[in-house]
Amino acid sequence: MMSLALALVLPLAAPLAEDPAFVEGQRLYQESEYEQAVFRFQAAALVTDRAADDQAQVLLWLGLAYAGFGDLDSARRAFKDALRLDGDVALPVEVSPKIEAELEAVRAEHRAAPPPVAPTPPPGAPPAASPGGPWVLAGGLGALGLMCVTGGAIATGFAVASKAVIDDTESFQDDALRAQEDRDVQVAAAVALFGAGAMLLGGGGAVIALDLAE
Repeated sequence: MMSLALALVLPLAAPLAEDPAFVEGQRLYQESEYEQAVFRFQAAALVTDRAADDQAQVLLWLGLAYAGFGDLDSARRAFKDALRLDGDVALPVEVSPKIEAELEAVRAEHRAAPPPVAPTPPPGAPPAASPGGPWVLAGGLGALGLMCVTGGAIATGFAVASKAVIDDTESFQDDALRAQEDRDVQVAAAVALFGAGAMLLGGGGAVIALDLAE
């Protein structure tokens, strides 16, 4: 019964080549629109059931986009997250020697770090009780739901900014067309993220309700 509730609330991950946020992020990155690319890759990274190697690719692209406009601290964090998922993830495009060196430095740190060791309980101590499964699951779904809603709010803010460019009579036609394309993607992302957030938050409530009903 619990697995059925999960299947109803968790969004399915599309292949990377079919993920519109990821594909649009790649296009913007290739056109040196790095800040807009960061937003798209962040939206793609919110998918929770993607294969580890695919998620590592998303995070690697996110790091490259951050590095593109000079935010190396955020780039290193994204690289580190990517390497946690796939220690052999490779650069998908040619980058400057400086950015490549940043990635390899993070990779070297990742390989040198010792694996985490679970603490050993003292002799005679009873094993620690595991946390309540359903309530932990509900909390996780709620947290993911809030992340999606926050992402939707960010997408809405970008869409409002793009609309201002469209409505500005002094905007060049090319800028207005680009803003229109951006707004369409941003509105679609906002709708998807708000929908996913509502499903996840509702799913957390459903899990609690099912647990209380048993």
